[in-house]
Amino acid sequence: MPACDALPRCPQPPEGGVGVTVVALSLVATDGDVADLERLLSAMERIRAERCVPEVRRRFVVGRGRLRLLLSRFVEEPAESIDLRVGSYGKPALGGHLAGRCHFNLTHSRDRGLVAFSRESPVGIDLELPSPSHTPQWAAMMADSILEADELQRWRCLADPLKPAALLEHWVVKEAILKACGRGISGGLRHLPLPVPLARIALPSEREAIDTRLSSVAAESLGSAPTPLDGTAGDGLGVGLLSGDANAFVAVACHALDCRLTYTTFDQAVHGGVGFG
Repeated sequence: MPACDALPRCPQPPEGGVGVTVVALSLVATDGDVADLERLLSAMERIRAERCVPEVRRRFVVGRGRLRLLLSRFVEEPAESIDLRVGSYGKPALGGHLAGRCHFNLTHSRDRGLVAFSRESPVGIDLELPSPSHTPQWAAMMADSILEADELQRWRCLADPLKPAALLEHWVVKEAILKACGRGISGGLRHLPLPVPLARIALPSEREAIDTRLSSVAAESLGSAPTPLDGTAGDGLGVGLLSGDANAFVAVACHALDCRLTYTTFDQAVHGGVGFG
């Protein structure tokens, strides 16, 4: 691993804001890579993996192993020695002497994954890939469990072909918000109204940094959201949809409204060196 000073650094966040790096990774790996990644996992992670059916087990090992490799680059610790704690809703965070050094959140849909990192703020990210099963009929069955009353009324006014995409947008944004708060969806997505209008952010080119303004999530929308396991809440919670990939729905949330967003790939982050400013 290069010396710390040799690592390219993400730009400093805007004053009063946060910096967020989004890393794209694949959950596809050879048998040999899976075996190597499994050696990086903790004993508890291996036990969890063994409880899964083979396909899910493989994705968990690859996702968690590659997450550890990314964290190793960012906190400069061996991947296998990183202490990962899991909150009551299943969100992992750094523990031990690394607690608070780096905030992160992993999401995946089928064989694609994204990890959001921030030095300053807990983050949430969610990814959903559209599929042939996402039909207007599917959307009609799911809408009541995802949309609150006003959202549902506006959604019903859309033409049927537009409804699945609109529902997936609401889904990923609400998931990202709840992940940034360190909580699950047990309370129901429909109890979380989204800001209107919603920020739509063009996904940066690789290694490019852009300054953007997120949409503010009303505090009352979050109810009694607990303090995140991996940090404390900031002065406000912001969220936005990341556009630029027609084959994916992606949203990111953090505890600030002003955000400096950087995008890169797993290979570039691990082998090319991406760090925090």
